[in-house]
Amino acid sequence: SSLTVFEITLSHPATTEVRVDYATVNLSATEDDFESTSGTLVFAPGTMTQSIAVVIKGDTVNELHEQFKLQLSNPVGALIGITESVATIIDNDAQFTIDSTLDTIDANPGDGLAADAQGRTTLRAAIMEANALAGDNTIHIPAGTYELSIAGTAEDASATGDLDVTDTGGILQITGAGAASTTIDGRSLDRVFHIQPGAALTITDLTIGGGDVAGSDQGGGIYNQQGTLNVRQAIIESNEAIVGGGGISSSGVASIIDSTIRDNSFQAIQQHQDGEVVPALSIVNSIISENQNSGLTVTGGTVAIEQGQFIHNGGSGIELGAGGILTVTDTTIADNVRTGVINAGEITISRSTLSGNQDSGLINLATGIASLETVTVSGNSATSIGGGGAIHNTGKITLRSSTVTDNTVTPDYTPGEAPTITTMTGGLFNHENGIFEIGSSIVAGNRGVLQNDLAGNFTTLG
Repeated sequence: SSLTVFEITLSHPATTEVRVDYATVNLSATEDDFESTSGTLVFAPGTMTQSIAVVIKGDTVNELHEQFKLQLSNPVGALIGITESVATIIDNDAQFTIDSTLDTIDANPGDGLAADAQGRTTLRAAIMEANALAGDNTIHIPAGTYELSIAGTAEDASATGDLDVTDTGGILQITGAGAASTTIDGRSLDRVFHIQPGAALTITDLTIGGGDVAGSDQGGGIYNQQGTLNVRQAIIESNEAIVGGGGISSSGVASIIDSTIRDNSFQAIQQHQDGEVVPALSIVNSIISENQNSGLTVTGGTVAIEQGQFIHNGGSGIELGAGGILTVTDTTIADNVRTGVINAGEITISRSTLSGNQDSGLINLATGIASLETVTVSGNSATSIGGGGAIHNTGKITLRSSTVTDNTVTPDYTPGEAPTITTMTGGLFNHENGIFEIGSSIVAGNRGVLQNDLAGNFTTLG
């Protein structure tokens, strides 16, 4: 057995006692996998952190990773910011264990052995075998670097180029020894993983890098083509795709949890609709940083982000196209070279921060509908192309219980002559065709050209 420890932390020390109830809740994991627990945490005055330990039951059964969650309720003396946290039980009883870092094919797919002509279980051989065996399959990759070396693009049986996942009858689960220890390197021969329509892949505890697709192709690290992708405790870095999704491109269902997507070109993550499948993406407790262009680009489907960081990207933090639906909670979008968020779809942002972005915190386009609540927008700037250092609106925005401060504009104009756009404001700019509703919010301390905090017409909410 082992322990999973949840840490519960107050935002600041309390002068009076704080109490909160807790309980574990089954998801895919049950009481056969962990010991359920419940009770009440008590924070004495001045105490900031308490821990809850859950016992994980060991077994020797080859199975998929399983999850349960800890749920908080009934607070006394405080409010709950994050009500629940999900834990993943990593299965370590793999069907196939890789014993060679070489890149060789399976000698006889379907025989259950996952062995090349020399009897070695390589990563490519194991994936080819899993594709031939319908149902759930698991692969364990020990520490090491596994380089792809068999050239040949546009092949979908995993025999050359990228590692294709094709079985539609189950989930292929690939687990490394930790993202710092296990690396799969595409060596710029092709992308690393291609999930075919209807197939499913879960990757955990490894790094994927060196993927590269040329021309009009997409998904340098991983291309989820109308399949299912789960990324857990992984690093996706230094991959390249010219069209989109240098790290990950998805037109299916995908989740990214406890992971880092960094240093990819052109974009880090792209979601788009390809055919009848409506794509959906969940990003939880993950960092998307230092990518060449945007952190996330969405042109269709739904996206939910919780506890994310979209920081230091060469383009915008997030770009949402018309028809896309995005929910952002407890997330930081900061220090991006362009805009924090560009929205042409429907976006809801709560308990989040937009700060330090160089071309406005939020640009809401004519088709955009944006709802912001308990959001801090600070330290952003804009050029004369923008109009609002904090928020520029030509669509519809509702802003509640938020703070907009210390935002600026940097207009391009000749000293002694009038600025190109005289209505530029450091705070909120509402175009004449826009609708901007504000309630219970602070807009102060911004610096503009002729207006500091507000430019345009606004509606005050009760």
